[in-house]
Amino acid sequence: MAYLEARLVVARTLWYFDFEPAPGKPGEVGSGFSGVGDGRGRDAEYQLYDVFISIHDGPNLVFKTRGDV
Repeated sequence: MAYLEARLVVARTLWYFDFEPAPGKPGEVGSGFSGVGDGRGRDAEYQLYDVFISIHDGPNLVFKTRGDV
């Protein structure tokens, strides 16, 4: 039941809001680094790391209500 509720919260958030990266340095947290050749050189992509513990670094987003809803 809790999993269903969490899915509904995420679905409604994505439906009612538009989101974009935060302006400035906070919006760049978690992005790739230019010049790195191991697949992490994409600046506009959020980078995921495979680890055995729970860690995260970003993304920082700004949410705005959709105009058509």
